[in-house]
Parts: sequence; C-alpha cells; structure tokens
Amino acid sequence: MVSGCRDRSCLQAVRLLTRCRSNGIALNMSSIQKLNRLVESLSIDGHPTRLFAAKAAYNFKHSWLEMAQALVEVRNCGEWENWGFDSFLSYCEKELGLKRAVVDKLTTSYYTLQNHAPERLQQMSENAPIPNYQSLDYYSRALGEPRLDGNPSHDAPQQDLSPELRGQLRAAVFDEGCTHKQLRERFDPVIRPKPLAAEQLEATKKAAGTARRLLDQLSIVEGISTQALRGTCDAVAALQDELDARIRSLMEIL
Repeated sequence: MVSGCRDRSCLQAVRLLTRCRSNGIALNMSSIQKLNRLVESLSIDGHPTRLFAAKAAYNFKHSWLEMAQALVEVRNCGEWENWGFDSFLSYCEKELGLKRAVVDKLTTSYYTLQNHAPERLQQMSENAPIPNYQSLDYYSRALGEPRLDGNPSHDAPQQDLSPELRGQLRAAVFDEGCTHKQLRERFDPVIRPKPLAAEQLEATKKAAGTARRLLDQLSIVEGISTQALRGTCDAVAALQDELDARIRSLMEIL
C-alpha cells in the first residue's frame, strides 16, 4: 500500500486528468465504468496516491477500509489542487463519485479505528475483525468526536458518556461486532433519550394513522348495518379529530 505522497510531477497529474476527460470519461457512463477507465489511465503514469484512491473507490463495495485509508491519505497529501480540484470534497465527489456524507463517515470511521483500536489495523485477523464503518461512525458520534469539518456531529450527546457506558459501547462495537441497527436499539434510549412529548407524539401519530385506515376499510366492507356503520364511523372520525388536535399541540411543544 502507498504510505504517503511520493515526489511526482504535479503537472503530470494535471495532464493525466485532462487526458482522462478527453478520452471519453463522459457523464453518461456509470460511476464504475468511469472509475475503471480512470484506474487504467492512472496505472500508466499517474500519481501513486491518486491511483491508490481510484482503485479503492472501484473496490469500495467490497472493502470500506481500503477506501477509507485512501481518502485519509489523499486528505493528508493535499495534492487535489494540483489535480484540478478546488477542495478535497470536490475531488471526492467529482473524481471518485463519493458524496460528502459518505466521505465524512469513512474518514471519521478510519480515524476512530486508528485512535481507539490501532492494533486492529496492524494485526487484522478473524479473531480481531474490523468493525463495519457504520458501527464505527455510531461509536464516534456517541463519543462526540469531531467530524470531517472539525466539529462534533449534530446528534452528539449533550453530556459525556459514563465510563461504564463507554466501556459497554466499546465492547459492543469492537468485541461483539454489533451492527449499526443493533447499536441504535441498544444504546439510543440511554445516549439519546427521547423527551416524553416526543414519545407521545410518535404514539399519537400511529393511533391517528390506525383510525384513518379503519375508516378506509369500513367504507368497503359489506354486510354491516347502516346504523352500526354510521355510529362507528362517526365515533372514529371524532377520535381522529381529537388525535389530530393532539398532534398539533405536541408539535408546538417540541
């Protein structure tokens, strides 16, 4: 693997970028086709780190770790301006086809792994597997660590986690291999507890939806007496009005 930027001509990289565009890496090609053509071109005389990043993007669906490492190396390298891009994120989106949110998650997850379990990077094995990047991203957000822009995520906990909770979360991510969904189900109620009004709003919305569906179903059911049907529909409609009013009231509180 390329460990950093090597001393290669930046002009050569710019010329290569121009040649790649002129050789038909068109907007109507799929991202995989574009990356494949880019890898072929960079393999001839491209910048080593740029080639590494392009290959990693091509193999992204098979290995997030290699892609994340490549992004970190390119970011540390700082050569994207010499490749014709205004910023690191512009390079990621226009050349590698990666959105800001994906780049943020991948780079943050790699830094999290590097900072909290560097031995996993040095000694990868079945006995010490690499967590998936969604789980590492959750771990980083829960600890309130900085994102790509240098600030904590908007959903970072308002208070630091207790040592006990931090240990439980670490074990769930690095030892138990919990998925992102499992982490949310297990830790969100403690790390990001919902206000009582939010829980009530969610329950009221579900009840209002059930009432609407009941009215829809009653309108197509046959064999019910007119009197019973009218009485039930009136009662359900009145209940729905109350639920809708309750929803509006809760939304004003939140």
